Amino acid sequence: IAKVADIPLTFSGTAESMIKNILPSVLAAVISGFATEVIAEGLKSFLPSAETTPGRMNLFRFRNFRIMVDYAHNEGGFIDLKKYLSQVKAPLKTGIVAGTGDRRDEDIRNVGKYAAQMFDEIIIRNDKDSRGRPFEQMNALILEGIRSVNENIPVKMIPDEFDAICHAISQAPKDGFILVCADHVLSTVAFVKEMHEREKTQPINSLLSIKHFQ
Repeated sequence: IAKVADIPLTFSGTAESMIKNILPSVLAAVISGFATEVIAEGLKSFLPSAETTPGRMNLFRFRNFRIMVDYAHNEGGFIDLKKYLSQVKAPLKTGIVAGTGDRRDEDIRNVGKYAAQMFDEIIIRNDKDSRGRPFEQMNALILEGIRSVNENIPVKMIPDEFDAICHAISQAPKDGFILVCADHVLSTVAFVKEMHEREKTQPINSLLSIKHFQ
């Protein structure tokens, strides 16, 4: 019907999780009697973006680095992102991650374990809602998971998500890659999108002191 690499939603075939989503959609279309040409056109014309797929691998290409916003917050999400990131070429991959309070200790540790396998440096932030567990405890569990995999990886604690994003940008080398595992997807996407738009007319460093644009 279409080559995987020609379907924008697959990120040139590098996003296995997206391919898994596409296959049952194609099957449903075939069973429903849509012509092959119509299915192919639909696959090739649907573009992943903050507007069409908010919180699902939203990629912003700044002049000197890239930022991806995703709502990964469980083991399955991190496994899929790890597969994708293994194919991303960047001199520095920075992850902004957080724990979820109503998960088991081992689930929160696993956030750290996967993060240590995915990134060159990690920023631990806090969700707005701790879901009944102290942030200090969650952060300690994530750090425990990180150190069980890599004792030397740089880790920073920056509670506010927007502050964490600004810090990552300030440290990003040319062609660096920043992955934000977002809390409130729409507000995070809006923040990064606004910064992306403003970069067209302003130096990126002039934006880093602006925490909230609205």
